[in-house]
Amino acid sequence: MTPRNQFATSRHFDYATTPVRVAGTLWTSALALFVGIPLVLLIFGITSGEDPRELLSMLAAVFRDVWQEARGAVIMLLTITMTGLLAWLRIRERVRRAKLVIDPEGISCQPPGIGWRVLFHDPAAHAWRLPWERISSVAWVPPPAGTALQPVALLQRRLRIRTELGDGHELLPYMWLERGVPDHRVSVNDIVGRTGLMTRRVPRKKVEKWLHESPLLKALEDRGITLEEQPDDSLAGRALAAVRGGFDLTQHKGLLAQVVLFFGAAGYAVVDGLFLTPYMPLEPLPAGPFMAAGVATALLVASLGRDAPKLERAALGILCMIAVMAATWPGLLRYNAATADEVVLIDYRVAQPGVLQPEQARTPTADLRGYQLDDYWQHAGDESIPLRLVRGDAGIWQLDREHFFARTRTFYQQRNEP
Repeated sequence: MTPRNQFATSRHFDYATTPVRVAGTLWTSALALFVGIPLVLLIFGITSGEDPRELLSMLAAVFRDVWQEARGAVIMLLTITMTGLLAWLRIRERVRRAKLVIDPEGISCQPPGIGWRVLFHDPAAHAWRLPWERISSVAWVPPPAGTALQPVALLQRRLRIRTELGDGHELLPYMWLERGVPDHRVSVNDIVGRTGLMTRRVPRKKVEKWLHESPLLKALEDRGITLEEQPDDSLAGRALAAVRGGFDLTQHKGLLAQVVLFFGAAGYAVVDGLFLTPYMPLEPLPAGPFMAAGVATALLVASLGRDAPKLERAALGILCMIAVMAATWPGLLRYNAATADEVVLIDYRVAQPGVLQPEQARTPTADLRGYQLDDYWQHAGDESIPLRLVRGDAGIWQLDREHFFARTRTFYQQRNEP
């Protein structure tokens, strides 16, 4: 196929990691989560007259408590996070080596691979070049029916370039960024709903408009190439269409309810479990409530996921079970404190720095080593330290941290007075 236009200049393209401009948003979200929230809490405490060292010690103790009570979940979360980060870095390394050039003689490409193959695909090892005279057709490979979610449709709309011998190559046109041209990709605001949590559905015409405005397609059209439409008759395309069946998650109310359940439970577990829970458990929590929460969630998601594909139903179901079981930890502590008949004041003595033993054997040991109060423990010596404890229907002894920190705060304020 000989193009009608021939240009003397070449156009260079680099491959994008994602179809959405998310770099700034990701960094902002990460800073807000890991730096912004603790910083806001610290500033709020300082303006309220709190000792910054006490606040830092409290935060450190909270994270220590989470580690002791939910070590397995923390290790699994860290493993998943590190695995995802390593995979992301691997993808970025591969993508940076991908290049495409359109010149008067033809198309040269170092492709990054499509889908999961980008992890193992070496662009330089799979480089190809097609002269214009060898290209017989350039056709669209449409996504499975019913897919109108961006960025999914932007990743599934592929170009198939065929030669006179019947072979060819496939490209994701939307992912190629032209050098010296402003970034054409959609922003995060274009793909999220009002809640900021879910990708919203947009008309297929709008997705097609985004695709046709991509620089690579414009470069091909400038060279007189007419894009054809053809079904995906490859084995992989037929298998994908059979598995997906045109399924759209936003049209399944049960799966949408599971998404809401996941974010609600996970958000409550993080906020209440890490920052708000005032009562610290002094003994291990019973396993029964966690097992009951997991079983109840499994039954609920099984009911909500009816008529949905197995992969989506299983993935969302597992995520919901993990989130609900994580939310059970602060919820159980809240329930135990709320059902306590009265607050009990028990005298403790320092057995070793950070470890307090009750003068009466009916209450458990208080392990406060994570709060970094060495000066206070040394000052206390053999004196009795009254601790306020509660015990509710869950049968767990919990320490009122606010009452205890009021004593340590007074000690440090008096010590620092001139």
